[in-house]
Amino acid sequence: MNAPCVRPSLPVRFVSDVHITWGDSQGRDTFNGFLEDCAASGVRTLFIHGDLFEFWIGDRQRKFSFYRPLFDALRDLTQSGTAVHLLKGNRDFLLGRAFEEAGCRVVEEHLILELGPWKTHLSHGDALCLDDHSYQRARKIFRSKAVAGIAWCLPAGLGVLLARSYRGISERKKRRMKSAEGHRYHTIRRGVEDVLRRGGYDALICGHIHWPKEQDVVVDGRARRVITTGAWEDGPNYVEFDGENLALKDFQPAL
Repeated sequence: MNAPCVRPSLPVRFVSDVHITWGDSQGRDTFNGFLEDCAASGVRTLFIHGDLFEFWIGDRQRKFSFYRPLFDALRDLTQSGTAVHLLKGNRDFLLGRAFEEAGCRVVEEHLILELGPWKTHLSHGDALCLDDHSYQRARKIFRSKAVAGIAWCLPAGLGVLLARSYRGISERKKRRMKSAEGHRYHTIRRGVEDVLRRGGYDALICGHIHWPKEQDVVVDGRARRVITTGAWEDGPNYVEFDGENLALKDFQPAL
């Protein structure tokens, strides 16, 4: 799929796999604190590249009062002049109009970014799991218009219950796919190298595998920068580019 090329205003941050869970006020408020820190630090562009939520069944989930502070914080950030882009993840591929009304731009798959001298690929990362054929088949089904239509017809409470059940199955599979090294980079390695090679990218940023890591990957004799962001339940983290340095950082929430 073709993706637009974006030259974001700097400084820019990237964050994924926040996994805000319905009812977890502390997790929600920690992320709201991160949004406030973006504004206070003068961040001009924020990319939330997938799985902001533990699950998202569509715009009707917004009706729960639990989410109101989050949408208020997003709206405050966009109205302050920060551009916010939301890329769909495997847990929240039904993101839609509710976020656009908060001033965010919703992106279907991936983006090509110009970060200084680096041509950079940005995605959630689940599409890079090329060898997980069962998941890729399921991914096509879940992202179809038919599934979106079914989700729209379900009562919000039932949709939340079904989403929770699916997440339990997914978590068990995730644990099985961890390598002896304790991470899942092996599940996306071939996809990462394939994207870097075909796109001629200098860098790649993704999430999904919950492994906060900066590394250089040699493809066709040239070192490319690969940064994978970690899950926030293991410690809030993000990537920042200030015009010179592209680095993975920890976020220290205010007490």
